[in-house]
Amino acid sequence: MIVQQRLKIGRYVLIKLIGEGGMGQVWKAHDPVIKRTVALKVLLPKHAADEQYRTRFLREPQLAGNLKHPNIVVVYDAGAENGDPYLAMEWIDGTDLGKLVAEGPLAPRRAVRILGQIASALDTAHKNRLVHRDVKPNNILVSKSTPETAHLIDFGIGKEIEATTDSGKTDGVIGTRQYVAPERITAAMNGEEDRPHTGVDVYSLACVMYEALTGQMAFPTGNLADTAGNRRLPKATEANPKLPMACNGVLERGFATDPQARFTTAGQLVDAVEDVLNRHDQLTAWERGRPLTQPRAAAAQTAGGDGNGEAPTNSKLKKPQPETPRPKPQTRQMTARAAAHRRPLWGRWILAIVAAGGLTGWFLWTAGNGDAPTPPPADIAVGTAPHAIAVDSTGKLALVAETGSDAVGVVDLTRRTVVASIRVGDEPEAVALSADNSTAYVPNRGTNTLSMIDVAKRSVLASIPVGDGPVDVALSRDGRRAYVSNADAGSVSIVDTARRAVVGEVDVAPFWGDTLGGLAVSPDGSRVLVSATRQWFEDRVFEIDTAKEEVASSVRAGEAPQGIVFSHDGRYAYVANSGSNTMSVIDVINRAEITAIPVGREPQKVVLSPDGRLAYVTSPRSDTVTVIDLTTNVVTQTLSVDGGPIDLAPGADGQAYVVKQNSGDLTTYSLNG
Repeated sequence: MIVQQRLKIGRYVLIKLIGEGGMGQVWKAHDPVIKRTVALKVLLPKHAADEQYRTRFLREPQLAGNLKHPNIVVVYDAGAENGDPYLAMEWIDGTDLGKLVAEGPLAPRRAVRILGQIASALDTAHKNRLVHRDVKPNNILVSKSTPETAHLIDFGIGKEIEATTDSGKTDGVIGTRQYVAPERITAAMNGEEDRPHTGVDVYSLACVMYEALTGQMAFPTGNLADTAGNRRLPKATEANPKLPMACNGVLERGFATDPQARFTTAGQLVDAVEDVLNRHDQLTAWERGRPLTQPRAAAAQTAGGDGNGEAPTNSKLKKPQPETPRPKPQTRQMTARAAAHRRPLWGRWILAIVAAGGLTGWFLWTAGNGDAPTPPPADIAVGTAPHAIAVDSTGKLALVAETGSDAVGVVDLTRRTVVASIRVGDEPEAVALSADNSTAYVPNRGTNTLSMIDVAKRSVLASIPVGDGPVDVALSRDGRRAYVSNADAGSVSIVDTARRAVVGEVDVAPFWGDTLGGLAVSPDGSRVLVSATRQWFEDRVFEIDTAKEEVASSVRAGEAPQGIVFSHDGRYAYVANSGSNTMSVIDVINRAEITAIPVGREPQKVVLSPDGRLAYVTSPRSDTVTVIDLTTNVVTQTLSVDGGPIDLAPGADGQAYVVKQNSGDLTTYSLNG
């Protein structure tokens, strides 16, 4: 019997045909028993006699029926009439995402809201060991209600993780080819079993995200040239120039040929896109790519130099081993405050003459260059041997880790004065702030502890024992985990910030003579990168899988790598190599060093501008800060900063704050308006 000619199927009264595909029809129907509207999915008669089609059709209630999630359509009932199977499902008054996208790209925030719900549904399915395998716009229903709700449908070709057989399999690849992960196509070509894993759904969701943001398919032909092997990944900004550039990197990671290089969960993919949009919406004067207002170097920096006429050296810089007692850090020059009291009268006259000459020179520079930069305000004297700085999100408060003072200085940036000094452990080397600015985390190398500081009360909340020689700390996106780089132990401690306790330890470079440097957490929280200088093997940057809490891979960088930072989209990492006087650019997805850019002598830290377009590399040995345009990987400026600049932080209103370890000062740089 032809379905269209029926008035009822089972107990369900047909109201209206909603859609029809190659496998079946979907009707709006009424259930007179429960008195509710349902979506009735009916297998076409021509397929009803085919055992493979019937099996696949009837698997949907078996698979989806055990999933309880508000964004997964509920299957109420399954049955058959005259041998024709049907499914009664939850009715969603709306349309599918494919029809919405056919009208043009969605507003980015709307795309994130819709696909965030679908990502949550997929992650729930994955936790229940079920892979959907056919995530596409037509399988996403969007309600007409306010606010919009999205629902994932059609688990008919879903499969349990690690299953070795494929019920209802047909020739070729099951699924819609434009959204199928490349490893599934490769398996089909080689006649291999289609072994499901969560990465296939993450890949498909990346394709859907691309389509929602651009109005175009990422891989429209769906052939092997698009979806397997070495292929050019589409750039969303070419299809929709209004999107932030960082969207490209996020989607490229979702499209990665290697499943291990993709986001670990569907939620991480959507979160990464949302993070890009947030940063794009919150750009300040700094974030619009304006240059620092310190005068440029007289000539452009050339390859092989550091801007001071000194060639990079190839000597490795090994930190002292744990067996060798470390002396207390000493400054190589007095702090500005102490020097002011000791200078003889004739010295002050000389300084006055020099200052006058500098001021005259600045006015002459102004006259010859049109719009002049505002000269930097006077330095702020902080504690002895400051090593790191963090500025809160308001831009009004800075915390400075003072290695020589065994304290964290609290600086009021508006009043330009130190308002408190918080005693922590010996030799604090880094500082990280929670997203809400309430808590600071400080690793103390001399006492092998991590201090947790209540910023408002300016007091230490806890002192947590970690590994030997902690030198850096970074927080997960949700702030629940702190990752501590233990230089002397060659390990990374994982700290539960709520419990204030170490809950895991990952051995990275455990051999004698190996030391760790800086570390960074990816924007999606799925990985941690940590730099390692090794005694017997080549220096590398190691990747830690945060879900498995183990080393997943490594990549070669320069010699004696130190500070490290992710690009905002997580696609790249930038590493300061103190032994080779370079900054490495690392492709995180393909796990390869793209280039090494010459910078100052013994660079220590890399900091990005808030829009991610510029990198600032501090080199205390050459008293320079190197500015690199990350769109071209070219040095655009080398700033001369006396006093040993070791760390830098962006602040409010286009300010940059640099701490100088030798002079014990905090210097402010302004942006040219």
